[in-house]
This record gives sequence, structure tokens and C-alpha cells, in this order.
Amino acid sequence: MPSRKARSLRQIRSSTLLAVDGTRIKAVNNKDRNFTRASLTRFIKAADAKLDDYLQRLDKSDATESATGGSRVKNLAEKITAIRERRERYKEMLVELDQTGESQISLTDLTGWSRTG
Repeated sequence: MPSRKARSLRQIRSSTLLAVDGTRIKAVNNKDRNFTRASLTRFIKAADAKLDDYLQRLDKSDATESATGGSRVKNLAEKITAIRERRERYKEMLVELDQTGESQISLTDLTGWSRTG
């Protein structure tokens, strides 16, 4: 049977809100789910660069597709689709930032703003 201290620690880890001496402390937002204009623009540029790279590879493999059987081409096509979808999500978030006038978007918690700005 776990000790009382172990049970209380387990309760603390499982909750997102903790009261200490009357102070309310919330869980910190994950940096991977918090986006600013700069980070979204950077992600879109990186996605564009990856798309260009994959499309160039696809063009090169078109000439040799009959020799390789096309499995690599299928993988590239799946990667291209995934990157395009992610790029569209980033663009939509950027438009939302422009419309709302906010400086950042949090996918986890609407109040979970980045502390470093």
C-alpha cells in the first residue's frame, strides 16, 4: 500500500491546477503547441523548402521509375501530401492571428501563452 505522501504526489502529477499557500499555479503550455507569427512564418518557409526538395526528387525519379518499381515515389507522394496539409494548417493559423490581432495561438489552452513572448 502506497504511503500517504506517495498518494498525494500522484494526485499532484495527475492534476493541472495546484493550490500552494493560496496561490493558483497552472500547467505550462507545451512549446510545440504554441505558435507566434514568426514561428508560423518560419514553419511555412521550411515546408515550402521541403516541398521543393520532394518535388525535385519526384521529377528525378520519374525518369527511373520503371527501374525502381515506384515504391519510393509513393512514399514521396505521401510526404508531399502531409507537408501540404500541415502548411495549410499553419497558413490558416496565420490568417487567424491577423484577424484576431493576437500575438500567438495556443492549441492546448487558450490562456496558455508563452512566457518568453
